[in-house]
Amino acid sequence: MKEHNLIIRYFRNKVLINDLYTNIIQSLSDKDYNSNLKSLFDFREAEFNIDMDEIRIFADNIRKHPSLQTKRIIVFLTHTPNQVVFSNLLESFQKYKRFQIHTVSGIDTAISQFGIKKSVRTLIEEAINNMKSST
Repeated sequence: MKEHNLIIRYFRNKVLINDLYTNIIQSLSDKDYNSNLKSLFDFREAEFNIDMDEIRIFADNIRKHPSLQTKRIIVFLTHTPNQVVFSNLLESFQKYKRFQIHTVSGIDTAISQFGIKKSVRTLIEEAINNMKSST
């Protein structure tokens, strides 16, 4: 959603740490990527099978990546305790608190964290539904 400075990522079923890392790294090569993008990770249909050491290594790799050095807002859209635990652990492993990570359970709350207009909700839902149907 280039016009709203927002990137949306959708995950479902079993998610491994490499799935997340690959997704993020691939988006860095997108021609529309810029360091000011806010990120919405929709984990509501995902199940994590990741241990704490993997999360710690992932957070460290993200911290060291040269294209991910600027402060940004990241929202994790969650539905289950498993998803909340993952996002909270990831936030706790940030060494420099570069990312403002918010764990929420609804799109309206996610929108308020980004500081964008509520009218964007429909566009976000459409984008997520398009991702669901293409996976």
